[in-house]
Order: sequence, then structure tokens, then C-alpha cells
Amino acid sequence: MPQLIRTTLHGDEAVAYMALLARLAALLQCSENLVVPAFDPAAPNSRMAVARAKNLWDPYAQAWQLLSAAEDHLQTILEILRADQLPRFALYSLLRPAVTAGVRMAYLVELSIPEAQRLGRALNLRCENLMEQNKVKPDKAHLAARIAHLEQRASENGVKMIPSAARKDSALKRPGFGEHQPKEIELVQAYMKEGELLYRVLSAHVHAQPWVVLMNTSRATKADDPHVSSMPTDVDTTLFGNMLAIALKRHEQNLVDMFVLAGYPVEAFKSAMTTALARAKTDVLPRANGS
Repeated sequence: MPQLIRTTLHGDEAVAYMALLARLAALLQCSENLVVPAFDPAAPNSRMAVARAKNLWDPYAQAWQLLSAAEDHLQTILEILRADQLPRFALYSLLRPAVTAGVRMAYLVELSIPEAQRLGRALNLRCENLMEQNKVKPDKAHLAARIAHLEQRASENGVKMIPSAARKDSALKRPGFGEHQPKEIELVQAYMKEGELLYRVLSAHVHAQPWVVLMNTSRATKADDPHVSSMPTDVDTTLFGNMLAIALKRHEQNLVDMFVLAGYPVEAFKSAMTTALARAKTDVLPRANGS
């Protein structure tokens, strides 16, 4: 049967926990009240608005979907953290897709790249999605037609094609658009601090691999049998908090990048975030004081 663990935090650990809770709440509020309304319609002559006018909207459409996916998981994490009983494993399972959606979004909304490169990256993710779909519902004719469409989009917009060898799971070659298609682990490495370690730890939790529970030996206690130790299975709030903090830093940068691409000043986001964070801290302060 599923079990919840009543978690009581004290001192610095409680302060850090509440600060993280407040930052998560503030980011979600800023996204809903500021970034999402700025997204559609974007400001006239912004990079996002120009991309829509030139039929280069695909990267932003995908970024919107990824933002929605990431925040659905982050909102669920927030609701769980607001309770005083925490699941033992599910928080990690929620953070993993938020992380992967976050780095894929970062790949698309990176400010330093031109729109043709942004489109190429969007085509890369579309192609990857088609290949994954074909594993579940094989249809070589459909797959070939859709990849041909992506290639046409690339050709029409000056995106260089990078051929690749045929994959074992398909007779079709999977091209790169403007650059080789990055693997998920490569995106995490590129766009998130300590991304590979975070990704592997979260993946181990998702797949219920025991090594990840045994990793922190400082949590071990003596068992009746002198040859073994006992490990608690409640959520390691310090470990999870550190990983969530890294993920939230990436998410905040994604929101800033999206806001700027929509034609609005970063200062407006920072001001809104300051206000939202102050309000969120007020909301969680009674809990931090133990009331």
C-alpha cells in the first residue's frame, strides 16, 4: 500500500525548505500572470512576432507545450510540498519530466541563436518525436512522408541538412536539421548545472533502482543483524531540495528567455518576480514558524 511520511523540519533545513517552496510558488505565479499573457500575442516586431509572421512559429509552439508540461509537474510538486505528509518516492518521479521538459524548452528558446537555427532545433525535436511515435504505431509510409515534410521546411528556410546513419529501430535515416540531433542526456548536460548527475539520480528513482536509496550512507542506521544496516525510505528532503533548486533555476531562465523573445524587458520579469516572491514568503511564513 502507498505510504505517506509525516515530515517535520527544524532550523536551517526548515528555512531552506520554505524558501524553496516560496520560489516555486512565485515562479508559477509569474508564469501565469506575466509570461503566458505575453506569449500570445507577442509584442509587435518582437522576435517571436516576426517568427509567426514568417511561418517560423514551430519552435515557439513546441516551447509552449513544453512549458505546460513542466509546470503541470511543478504545480503538482508544489501542492504536495504544501502538505505535511510527503510521499516517499513520487516527488522524484514528478521532477524528472519537469527537468526533461525544461532542458528541451531551453534548447528552443535560447536567446543567442538566430531564428533559422531555432527552427532547425524545432525540426530536430519533431523528427525525434516522429521516430518515437513510429515505435508504438509503426507506419513507414507515414513516417517517410512526415520526415520529407520536415526536410522541405528546412530547405525552404535555409536550414542545413545533416544526414545520419540509419538507426537500428528503423530502416529510415534520421537527419539532423542545422545540427546533429542531441540526445536527452546531452540536453541535460548542456542546459542544467550538474545536469547529468541530477538526471541519473532522478532516473534511478523513477525506475526504482535500489542504489539511489543506498547512496547516502549517512542516513544508515544499525539493524538487528550486525552484518547489515537499515536505510530509511522517507524522502531525503535535502537531496530533493537541492535538485529542485537546480530545476527551478533552469525554469526561471526559460521564463525570462521566453519573455524577452516576446519583446518585453527582463526588468519587468524581475520586478514581478520580486513581488511574487515576497507574497509567497508571507504565505509560507506561518509554517516556517511552526504554526
